[in-house]
Amino acid sequence: MRIGFFTETYLPQTNGVVSSLNAFGEELVKRGHEVHIFAPKTDIKEYKGMTIHSIPGITFKPYPDYKIAIPVKMNIPKLDIVHTHGPFSMGLLGYMVSKRQRIPRIATYHTLISEYVSYVSKYGTKITSKVAKEYCEHNYRRYHHIITPSKFIKNTLSPKLQKITTVIPTPIDNKILTPISNAKQKLKLDKYNKVYLHLGRISPEKDL
Repeated sequence: MRIGFFTETYLPQTNGVVSSLNAFGEELVKRGHEVHIFAPKTDIKEYKGMTIHSIPGITFKPYPDYKIAIPVKMNIPKLDIVHTHGPFSMGLLGYMVSKRQRIPRIATYHTLISEYVSYVSKYGTKITSKVAKEYCEHNYRRYHHIITPSKFIKNTLSPKLQKITTVIPTPIDNKILTPISNAKQKLKLDKYNKVYLHLGRISPEKDL
């Protein structure tokens, strides 16, 4: 299959969406599929067998690591399926491509967008959070199927959307994990009964 990933974020950025794209994309390539990633403003043209298409974009000032893609007239190769990884400019581009090419479209709902509204405005977050949630609901109704990385995110969707949602956790490359014996002792944590480990960005929306 020729698979098109449409994403709002990609390398050199480091986050869960990028990790998910690379993990699933690499495995799909290994299985003989052709993977195209459409992302905002990147100099990377190829990664682990995937073809990267750079879309012109501008910096999102409240969150400088992110770029807002401005899709212009461009040649999109013929695809067999569209898989979007965000509900904004790139997600809309993926949706239009699926309509134009008359192919199935699926979406991964990676992030609770309603938790990120504080980056746009520090005021009226209850209202903007509600608007963001309703926008996502409206956006994902147009897809043939939805993927969420956790049951928690699936359960935030309306019952109607939950019926077309499958939970597929983001894989972890166990080659980078090295077993540590007596980890608590080595980290000088052996005096504590319980230790909680968080693997992820330390950011306000994660509410650590």
